[in-house]
Amino acid sequence: MKIQPFSSHYPKQPAPLPRHVQTGMYFIRANNQKLKQATQGGFPQNLPEWKMNHHHPVYITRSLGNSIFSVCPCSTKNWQNLPERRFIEQNTCTSTGNIFVARTYLSEEHSFPVTDMNDIAELSGPAGTPKIAFWGLVAPEDVI
Repeated sequence: MKIQPFSSHYPKQPAPLPRHVQTGMYFIRANNQKLKQATQGGFPQNLPEWKMNHHHPVYITRSLGNSIFSVCPCSTKNWQNLPERRFIEQNTCTSTGNIFVARTYLSEEHSFPVTDMNDIAELSGPAGTPKIAFWGLVAPEDVI
């Protein structure tokens, strides 16, 4: 669904974490250190130490069966400029009414498995940093 953007990249009041994981879920504020661990050092790459407590979004790309889902980190940069890299276009609206203010690329080569919402919650950073938050469902046709 495409509509006009609004000014904030993050929701004023993030939605609570849902009870169950499903394909198409998009979360904001996954801690970079936790992502680096989950991706076995693959994402993010080449960040200075002071940026390791910053964050990136993550997206549930697909079911792997047996209640296991594949999650990939996302970025507004197309790392390695891969022409086949999938993305969510700017101005896309999620199920919760949040709008993407920039094209967001899926780093699917750095995907990792999760089984439940506790795995997602574990991607939050240390105390005093923003906690991971549910941004909304992205319709399959909005992932290009």
